[in-house]
Amino acid sequence: MTEPKTLNDLAVQLVTALDAAKVSLNAVNVAIEELQSDRRAIELAPPHSDDIAAAFRRGINAAANRFENEFAGRLADTFAGEGGAAAAAPSASADVLRLEATKPDRETIMARSMKGQMQPELNVGALAFFLRDRITDELPALVDRLCPAARSGLRQADRNSALAALDSQLFDLGEERDRLLEQVQSIRSLARS
Repeated sequence: MTEPKTLNDLAVQLVTALDAAKVSLNAVNVAIEELQSDRRAIELAPPHSDDIAAAFRRGINAAANRFENEFAGRLADTFAGEGGAAAAAPSASADVLRLEATKPDRETIMARSMKGQMQPELNVGALAFFLRDRITDELPALVDRLCPAARSGLRQADRNSALAALDSQLFDLGEERDRLLEQVQSIRSLARS
């Protein structure tokens, strides 16, 4: 601002500066809204088939790992210590696919027989453990076949990169907005004094 010659010149300069700051502030707010809209669109973009298959692989691996831990516990409970030899006798049998996490108590067995169910349900973790390689090998093709739109989805790495870039721009614009708000407040304070 040039040095005002009259009070009227000062008022004109303050109004001009205030209007310019408000225009800049409005432009920054519009840019922030556009970037936030872009960010929402990226967040909501459908995932790529590779990322979908990876999510299912993580689930299969988690189920297989749970089964492995349960199986280790059951081996220790059933075959180690007293009674272990009887559990492994030639006349005994154990169904690894129907293995329960813990030995069933009498109430569990009674409740099962009341329902007409003589055996426990199939242990999905056991199936995941033994079929993990086959399932994970088939997942990508299955996802592509059943969800062809996912092939053109957004990969998670690309999503993360785009969101990071937008967040950086939003941060910079937020700082610019704060600077402009301070400028507007300063101009208003000067006008009041």
